[in-house]
Amino acid sequence: MSVDGLPTVDSIDTDLASLAKPYRDLLDEVERDLATVQSVANLLRENRNKLRTALRAIDPTFEPDHGHKPGVPKKNGKGTAAVAGKRTTEQALDLLATLKASGALNGERFTASDLARRDDWPWSQSYSSAILNELHQRGVVRLDQVGGPTGNAKLYVLV
Repeated sequence: MSVDGLPTVDSIDTDLASLAKPYRDLLDEVERDLATVQSVANLLRENRNKLRTALRAIDPTFEPDHGHKPGVPKKNGKGTAAVAGKRTTEQALDLLATLKASGALNGERFTASDLARRDDWPWSQSYSSAILNELHQRGVVRLDQVGGPTGNAKLYVLV
């Protein structure tokens, strides 16, 4: 049914399809370009991995940066900010030595929260956790248990 002078449903559909065609063609072109760029990126990643493997085999001092931006703290596997600089870790080592010498932590298991609650410990629980992770890697503290009375807390012991 059509009224004189008004377009039919079919003509409206045809007009809309003709309006959309250039945009569909453009979208197809963008999708093709993206696929090309993605395949080039995959090839570059594969070549980078092969080069890193070769460099590790011939140069024991080689350490890839994995795209790390200078000046930005790296993240460890769990997303906790790594300890920012040696100074903090060295300060923590000095403080732990003082606590050990005073007998405050000798033989006791402690968490990052326990340290953060101490008046003589200047760092937050989150930062204390990052410091303890670093000290654990250095062998200064031993991870004694995961999942203590407070959930998934990591319980450490001075070595």
